[in-house]
Amino acid sequence: MPEWFWETTNSSRGQQSVGYSKVYEDIYSSYQEAFEDAAWRLYRDKGCWVRGERAQARVSEGVMSLGNNISFEVDSAGFDQFSQNLARIDSFACEGMVIALISTQDMEVSRTLKPSPTIPIIENFTSKNLIVGTGISKPYHYIVSSWQEAEISSRVEAAFAKHTGVRSLDRNLDDYAELTMVIQTDTFLKITKTYRAIEPETGFVWVIVIAEP
Repeated sequence: MPEWFWETTNSSRGQQSVGYSKVYEDIYSSYQEAFEDAAWRLYRDKGCWVRGERAQARVSEGVMSLGNNISFEVDSAGFDQFSQNLARIDSFACEGMVIALISTQDMEVSRTLKPSPTIPIIENFTSKNLIVGTGISKPYHYIVSSWQEAEISSRVEAAFAKHTGVRSLDRNLDDYAELTMVIQTDTFLKITKTYRAIEPETGFVWVIVIAEP
């Protein structure tokens, strides 16, 4: 992967984002979709409301997640104007997908191909009182699906890390599990930095985002 893929930053020097697409027969469509995906991700990461909940059940082995019901809410009225002012910095095709980098300012980036960095130690961020969200996805047949899943999951986790409310429940689901609580979030999320990595032993992909407190 090009070096710029592994770490993107939102700062005064420019706000960056990565987008993804499958490789289509019309390769131009792939690059166009990747840049559009990057633009929408950056627009949302500049600030959006994340609302929803996740249910957890108590089982004999411990606590089991029953999934999330999450929405990302952002005013899309300004997106067209926003996307027209973005700079398309670079793109790259690899492993059956196309990745693209956009920024709010034109900039030079390293296009040198680099292997995955080591997975950042999460404690390094939490010890600094930063809001951290970690998204992890298994390697699917289309690796682009893995990265997209991890990108979404990282932002969901950041929202829960920033704000949670608990609604306790006591309801038997079956002889195996008992629903114990629903964890809710309703918070404004702004992403300032994104790290990406691949776990060499398993092929799992990691996306770690840092959000404003």
